[in-house]
Amino acid sequence: MANVDPTYSGNTSKLFPEIPPVHFEIMEDYSSGYTKKDIAVRKGISRQAVARMLKECSDVFECESVEHVRVVYLNRRLKYFPL
Repeated sequence: MANVDPTYSGNTSKLFPEIPPVHFEIMEDYSSGYTKKDIAVRKGISRQAVARMLKECSDVFECESVEHVRVVYLNRRLKYFPL
């Protein structure tokens, strides 16, 4: 059985040229299961800033809700980095 290393990010930011690197980092953390509050503490920014960046990502990828950003991230990551 193949395993995915959840700590490996490699060049995954190149999979998302539509968004700036800081948005990618927020999207990656959110998709990894961190809450907006956890991300804010880790990055040293406000929860509102995290929510705003996730909303911008959601808008760029035309998601129905912010939660769907996780699906976009995981879909692209698994597509280009097969198990």
